Amino acid sequence: MINRKRIIDRFNMGMSIFSYYINFNRICNLHDINIEAESFIGDICRILYGWDLKNANTISFNNSGYDLISEKDKIIIQVTSTDKSAKLIHTLKTLETVMRKESDLSGYTLYFVILKPKADESSKYMGRENVGYVCPDGIVFNQKKNIYDFSTFIEKVRGLSEVADADKMGSLDAFMNNNRSLFGPFEPEVPIKSNIDACIKEYADNFCEKLFRHLYKDAEVTLERVFVQPEIYDSDVPSRKLVSILGNFLWNEKETRILFIEGDAACGKSSFISYLCYHYQQADEVGRGIFLQGNLICIRLRDLEIDEKEYTVEESIRDYLGL
Repeated sequence: MINRKRIIDRFNMGMSIFSYYINFNRICNLHDINIEAESFIGDICRILYGWDLKNANTISFNNSGYDLISEKDKIIIQVTSTDKSAKLIHTLKTLETVMRKESDLSGYTLYFVILKPKADESSKYMGRENVGYVCPDGIVFNQKKNIYDFSTFIEKVRGLSEVADADKMGSLDAFMNNNRSLFGPFEPEVPIKSNIDACIKEYADNFCEKLFRHLYKDAEVTLERVFVQPEIYDSDVPSRKLVSILGNFLWNEKETRILFIEGDAACGKSSFISYLCYHYQQADEVGRGIFLQGNLICIRLRDLEIDEKEYTVEESIRDYLGL
């Protein structure tokens, strides 16, 4: 049985979390999400509009001018995380160059999908001549209708009928279940003991308190003011910020995975945990960007009662969580 309200609410929340994640990656100067977003947006458009889209970059590496294409529907889509009109102008000029070299895209309709809740700046652009964007000959583009943002998809979902669009709603529900890191769990959450919240609060408070060497000084030196994201170095690959690894780790959770973080004493592990707990508790762009719809469960190993003969690690954790 399709629950229309539940599907709409889940989709609204998921797109809100996706917006946090996009902005989190922008803050961290990470650009891998743009690649992931292309396929994600392609799936949403297939479900909501029925377009038979393929990722153009899988056909031609680093394809110029558009990211998604439907040869059947004669549609091309450029997916971008910026709302600047300069990005759209650049894309249109690129397509103009492409059209001069080959006419395969003649008659295709161009859409822009802006990875933001509202694409006000790009959609309101009128230019010096007050005529808006100049589209290459042969490409169909309507500035008022063909610039999509997250609100476009949300309005489309809200307009679905429980009877006439039952198939679409069923496909959307399945899509959200497969992307539960964004759209939330489709089963009720298991309640856990309040000592988890207390542990998170302790670490979050630690992030904002004066560092011990400054307790009796006037200076407000806290982890919040001095924290620097840890980086992981390897001789064969470029260094990566640990926060970005966590963000990408939780983005696609279709597989069960475990990430181990270990290090010498006083190398910053507890400070990093405090950073995570603080932003998780704040539910700000960093917290939402890292954890998405997931819950943070912070357990100090020293708080567990473990006896390998009588009390296994799993049993101890379950008891600690109240499961």
